[in-house]
Amino acid sequence: MIKESVVFGDTDVHMEGALKNPNQFRDAILYESLNSLSSDKVKEFVGSNEAKFMVEEGLMSPETLERLANQGDSILKTTVCHMAKENGDPMWDELVRLHMQERRVMNDLIEKYADEAKPVAESAIKTFVETCIPEYFRK
Repeated sequence: MIKESVVFGDTDVHMEGALKNPNQFRDAILYESLNSLSSDKVKEFVGSNEAKFMVEEGLMSPETLERLANQGDSILKTTVCHMAKENGDPMWDELVRLHMQERRVMNDLIEKYADEAKPVAESAIKTFVETCIPEYFRK
């Protein structure tokens, strides 16, 4: 069933064969765009009528909004990492090793999918970021 938003029109995503779950992809793109804002701006967005409307209209999942609301957790994570590093914790060394492995795998994935992904990413910016996120909350 296609939902129709009074403001945004069709809220279900239609991307020809590029992705199996484009609505989940939309959530990820919106999260990344909004999460790159300042902490204050993210907090303002989370409490805004626009955010509430986006969730109500199915433009963003409640889980994505919750992740944005908990953005401050990244400061706690950074603090924990610095403490672990300063204390010579072996789990810190393991985290660093796994992160290096993750970067290697991500680079391989980028090499494998970049050509196919570039037009989808460009379309996502126009389709999701520029039409769903109010201009005030864009960079």
